[in-house]
Amino acid sequence: MKQSPHFRVWPAAAVVLLLSAASVCAQNLAKEYVHAGGRMLALEAPAPPAPAEPTANLSASSASVVAGQSVSLTWSTTNAQSATIDNSVGAVTPVAGGSKTVTPTATTTYTLTATGAAGTTPATAAVTVTVLPAGSLTATLSASSASVTAGQSVSLTWSTTNAQSATIDNGVGAVTPVAGGSTTVTPAATTTYTLTAAGAAGATPATAAVTITVLPAGSPTATLSASITSITAGQSVSLTWSTTNAQSATIDNGVGAVTPVAGGSTTVTPAATTTYTLTAAGAAGTSPATAQVTVSVGVSQPTAQLTVSYPSTTRSSIRRGRESATLTWSTTNAQSVTIDNGVGAVTPAVGGSKTVSPTATTTYTLTATGAAETTPATAQATVTVVDAPRDQPTISDFRTSRYGGLYWYVSNTERVVINPGNIRRSKPSRRRNSKSWDGSYWFSETPTTPTTYTLTAYGASGTTPAE
Repeated sequence: MKQSPHFRVWPAAAVVLLLSAASVCAQNLAKEYVHAGGRMLALEAPAPPAPAEPTANLSASSASVVAGQSVSLTWSTTNAQSATIDNSVGAVTPVAGGSKTVTPTATTTYTLTATGAAGTTPATAAVTVTVLPAGSLTATLSASSASVTAGQSVSLTWSTTNAQSATIDNGVGAVTPVAGGSTTVTPAATTTYTLTAAGAAGATPATAAVTITVLPAGSPTATLSASITSITAGQSVSLTWSTTNAQSATIDNGVGAVTPVAGGSTTVTPAATTTYTLTAAGAAGTSPATAQVTVSVGVSQPTAQLTVSYPSTTRSSIRRGRESATLTWSTTNAQSVTIDNGVGAVTPAVGGSKTVSPTATTTYTLTATGAAETTPATAQATVTVVDAPRDQPTISDFRTSRYGGLYWYVSNTERVVINPGNIRRSKPSRRRNSKSWDGSYWFSETPTTPTTYTLTAYGASGTTPAE
């Protein structure tokens, strides 16, 4: 139950208002009116502070790429509870900031939307990545630090594609290797360096620029680098910083304050692509210096290998219906493996073997599937199948019998013909499953003159008769 304010009134119209705790504990107290000596005192409870509006920032590691290349999107937000990027990127974490790799197939504008507390207006930021046709010239130029004090040096790093030459103005000149590298400059004043990548005759040069701000002596400076800028999940990388005229130095994304302030290194193991920002704070009245480095975390792509081995090391085929071949596979970074043409899923995924007996020459395709966002790897092997060679008929014995007849012994033979006389005999049914058999022929009348008899043995279809 609401309690009324307690008060006492003194002469001279002075009013002292004492409010009980119960009357002010609720922030929705509108007004309490107290009348004393003809005067009215109005007390209003303070309104709750409005929630801070969210902010959003989005940038790309390169404003243009050649079709098939990737680019890193880097975002940062403040006062946001969630963050999303359109064009199939989706929700991104950490909400406060991070990076994600995309591979646009056409020129694309990516929009970051940062949503804050109820009652606030979502903040947006956009960046456009231009996709150039394959073979187009591209150029990127970056600096190890966006600002230095007079007399200090900074490293310029460039990369190009499809370029035959590359130059940087403001006294740097031609740079090699053309595809990419770095060089050191010591600007005396704030300078914008422009990289120009030239290709084949008729091609429009590509350019990229970076500005180095030269600060007065005494201003803090900062540089930050990574021992490697592209790793696979679970790997670690060393961040190395250096500062001048700084009293403190911090690195975001969970690293925190770093010492010695002047320079050092620390090891991080990012779970996803992350942009680390070093902030070096100097004396009062100076502006903090910052430097960034992005470590891209990629998922290991699967690999696959498939080979075939035959029963005989001297042949590269199997005999139809008689022999089998062995398929042997090996993979890396694969979670599942399948082989088509009736083999199906095979285990273990890392490697093994399987026996196959195709009735015709067959090409088997192995598919190794890895983690999400990876591309399945494939490998093929062909098993060659040939018809089994036919056993040729042979004659082991053919002679006359002392009892007035002819005798023979043959193998792989279905029938025999003896001439002259066109005497025909077939393989006895009792020998149907036997390769060899013998037979005889008795003359009803013994020849009265010397006669030469020829026996021809006929085998299965496709074989050559023997005599």
